[in-house]
Amino acid sequence: MLLRLAWATLTRNRSRTLLAILGVAVSAAMLLDMVMLSSGMRASFRDLLLSRGFQLRISPKGTLPFDTDATIRDASSVVRILATIPGVATVSPVLGGQLHVERGGRVVTSTTIGVNPNVQGDYEVTSGREPAAPTEMVANDQFLAATGAHVGDTVSAAAGYDPQLRSYSGRRTLTIVGRAHFLYMAADQRVAALPIETLQAMRGDQATDRASLMMIRASNGVNVDTVLARIEKALPKVTAISTETAMKQVDERLSYFRQLAFILGAVSLAVAFCS
Repeated sequence: MLLRLAWATLTRNRSRTLLAILGVAVSAAMLLDMVMLSSGMRASFRDLLLSRGFQLRISPKGTLPFDTDATIRDASSVVRILATIPGVATVSPVLGGQLHVERGGRVVTSTTIGVNPNVQGDYEVTSGREPAAPTEMVANDQFLAATGAHVGDTVSAAAGYDPQLRSYSGRRTLTIVGRAHFLYMAADQRVAALPIETLQAMRGDQATDRASLMMIRASNGVNVDTVLARIEKALPKVTAISTETAMKQVDERLSYFRQLAFILGAVSLAVAFCS
């Protein structure tokens, strides 16, 4: 009897039944797609952050790495303090900036990072070698294509530009010694890397002994959260974030998309039943 009533109800208004079925299918597909998409993004982001083995990042207090133009003062002192904390194996300071390269009568502007080539975790050298001198640098394919330079060439570069005087500051002559693939940059972004001391000197007093962030590799077998707690206690004026904390923030942002998919699915069902 119940099956007869149910079938009669479904067949009495076939258009509404069809819309209801479509609404359920659309909402289920959207939720499934968002779950699969968020899971894939989470796994890819985690693999990216851990691709060079650095589980911790340190940035200026109250910010995320490269979230603002704020920098960490007395970077050398911070590195020395970190080196004394049990469980800290490697510290890689990074300074962000811009590089203006004069080439062929024009100026090419690119992103640049200052690193310690011996412990850096931002790029992989695909040809050539790491910088071994203060006047050496590596660059990606997009930088080389835009400037027309090749590995082994020397370029004239500046780290700053004064719009009032219309002049460049912090000029240096740099030699490109390697081609590199940068892990955390956009695919079409022009990027170069040079020793952090060189970029600090080129940027002048504004960046003297400063870093935009520091990447930390914990010792094998050491609990990362324990190291994080020790860093926060030793350096209260900086923000320390672990890969797991970053993943939680990613999950929070992805949850908004899942909620949106759920709302859209519910609207589809409501429209179907009200029609």
